[in-house]
Amino acid sequence: MSRTFLARATLFVSLVFATLDATAGWELPRGNLQKRALADNSQKTIFTPANSTGLFILVNVNGEDVPVQVDFASGDLFVAGPLDGADELAATSTEVATKFDFLSTPVSSNLPIKLGVPVSIGGQSISQNIILDTAVNSGLAQAFPESPVAGVLGFRNTASSAVANGLKQGNSPMNQIYSQLPNAPFSTFLFAGFDESQASTVEFTGLFTVGSVVDLSQFFQTPSTDSANLSLINQQPAILLGSDNTFSISQLTVSDVAFSLDGTAGTITTTDLFSSAPSNLVQALFSNIEGSSYNQGTGVYTVPCNAEVNATITISSAAPPIPLDPATLVIRSPWNSSECVGSFKTSSSAAITLGTSFLPNVYLLTGFSDSSLSQPILKLLPLTNPADAHAYFASTRTSATFPGSSSSSQGSSQKSTVDLLGDVSDSNSSNTDSLNLPSGSIADQLRHCLPAIIVGAIVLGLVAIGGLIFALVRRRRSGSRQPSAYRNIYHNDNMESRKDLYGHDEESTAKYSDPYHDGN
Repeated sequence: MSRTFLARATLFVSLVFATLDATAGWELPRGNLQKRALADNSQKTIFTPANSTGLFILVNVNGEDVPVQVDFASGDLFVAGPLDGADELAATSTEVATKFDFLSTPVSSNLPIKLGVPVSIGGQSISQNIILDTAVNSGLAQAFPESPVAGVLGFRNTASSAVANGLKQGNSPMNQIYSQLPNAPFSTFLFAGFDESQASTVEFTGLFTVGSVVDLSQFFQTPSTDSANLSLINQQPAILLGSDNTFSISQLTVSDVAFSLDGTAGTITTTDLFSSAPSNLVQALFSNIEGSSYNQGTGVYTVPCNAEVNATITISSAAPPIPLDPATLVIRSPWNSSECVGSFKTSSSAAITLGTSFLPNVYLLTGFSDSSLSQPILKLLPLTNPADAHAYFASTRTSATFPGSSSSSQGSSQKSTVDLLGDVSDSNSSNTDSLNLPSGSIADQLRHCLPAIIVGAIVLGLVAIGGLIFALVRRRRSGSRQPSAYRNIYHNDNMESRKDLYGHDEESTAKYSDPYHDGN
């Protein structure tokens, strides 16, 4: 059995059981599972290791599956650890200066370049020049004990590629991929947010695509007219990015008070939980909250966990304002788990950086405006429904301290980010209960349902094998035919009422047949 298979299997088993507690309480009717292998979606999953606020995806490098940190500030693929077949890869004597903020630890050194390495990102295959450090990174080994090889994938263009600039040839990894996708040179991120209750595990946090919009039907067997239409992101205005991936921010509104930013430079980071802004904006967000206090050392306000902040941010005058979920503005403190802090910290810079706590408010597309790959762009589809955000925040943040149960953790508090049939849906229906779907946001459904689907696929596969063996032995003994022995594999372990995910029973048209039912 190959190391690649073992790495993928152990990593996803870790993901499955890391999220099992978060998904308990939902029944999983087996007839709702999509008929596709787990591996089909392995490169479309966003996950986060324990004690990290970064976004990670799975890529394949030289035939080995490698978890890599998504980095919007660089333009190279950096791999650290004993990569399979590394000694056989062509190399150059040219070394390039690498500088990454990797697992919150700066990495800066001169490292060799490996040439023409087979790489697959989001299901797209390329031959790419990469930076390789064969030494085991201690932070990686701790974050990914199942996979000692990990790395960083920069999403910036070729101008930001240390490898391309050092060799005076080639492209950044994403430019190389986009050159193969002239009609769709982009990537998208649907990020659900973190669940701090999973303090010692790898956590599933969203979906990633290259060259296409996230297709929820791959994960949820629901009528297309009732699914949130994420393709609406294609209709959003393109936000033009500068050479350093900056864009202009027009306005921040806090409790109906508008602060004109007059084209203040903004960026998005995938490596820092906190957003950062000039002190006057951070004060407007949090200083007027009763019981708030400012920490000069961290630049962060400590605030009561039940303090609801209402704010919107406008990136472009041509784009709609983006409502910010109160649960993404007042978040669980990374320093004291019973306290909450504001998700914006003060900065001496006039620029605004939007951190990972901001990302659950939007569906994000990054790439280029056309096949010339000359103008980098960003598109943001707002996902927060303000009314639902308020209702959910009010019902879950009832105390000045953070709720201690895992079901009430910050990650779960992202439920209100978008209603399934709300602002991003083509459907005029508002009756989501009739579908028996998990209530709340796409982010919440991804958090609760996809891990359940993964668990179901694994468990049902194992049970199916055992059931087949049992049926064969029983038939040999008695020649009798076994009835279906299907049972739901999820049970309600909390105070929520039990419900089906999709609200229909198994039928002959279900994409999964009954592995216990002998069709002969």
